[in-house]
Amino acid sequence: MPNKFLDTLPSPVFKITDAGFEDASGVAGLDFLTIKMSESSPTESVRTISGKFINRGSKGPRWLIDLTYNPMTRAEFDPIYNFLLEKRGSLRPFYISLPQYVAPNDSLFATHVQLSSTSIDTASSVAGVLEIEIDTSGWSSNVYTSTGLPSAGDLFTISDFLDTLHTKAYKITHVETFNFHQVGLQPTTGSIRIHFSPRLQRNTAVNSAIIFDTPLIQVVQTQDIREYDLNVDNLYLFSLKLEEALY
Repeated sequence: MPNKFLDTLPSPVFKITDAGFEDASGVAGLDFLTIKMSESSPTESVRTISGKFINRGSKGPRWLIDLTYNPMTRAEFDPIYNFLLEKRGSLRPFYISLPQYVAPNDSLFATHVQLSSTSIDTASSVAGVLEIEIDTSGWSSNVYTSTGLPSAGDLFTISDFLDTLHTKAYKITHVETFNFHQVGLQPTTGSIRIHFSPRLQRNTAVNSAIIFDTPLIQVVQTQDIREYDLNVDNLYLFSLKLEEALY
């Protein structure tokens, strides 16, 4: 079977070999010391002569991620730094897995989505919506005790078999079930409705897969200069600024 070059920042989950391949026998990147994550949603606003407030979004929203590592030995530092050198600053995108979003918050649902036979599917949706209906095996009777549910705060991505450019990452804001929902807006039998931020970036085909287990955010480095510090103990001090890359 051909080897695959690693396209995700090395971490304890994603290991890299000297050849640059993703392999369990490779070197694991370190966990982060600190993670700062924010959503950038630029807006423009004005007030009319009468005092009315008018605003609108001026640019598409994107995630901004600042990472800091613990001091590293050269053996720990090189796999991470060499991976980033190959990306040539902001020229080439890659993926990142954040440890706080590796699994859904609900442990029962986390176990459910880790099963290889499990599929979380979505109905057909148009770009710009703030909610979608999703379904999975076990929800046909509108009972969730065996599968659990996604939770507000969970991160997810969408794998659309008709659109490989849909890499946007979304965060759930609240969840509606068959029994707990807005008046007159009951989800379809066997489905739940998730609300999320930001708005859906692209049209999504029916039965596109919703990825809750280790969702990956596509990013680029915000700076084209890559630098590090070496302290008196010969340990490498390194931090990283990233922004979500959408194409």
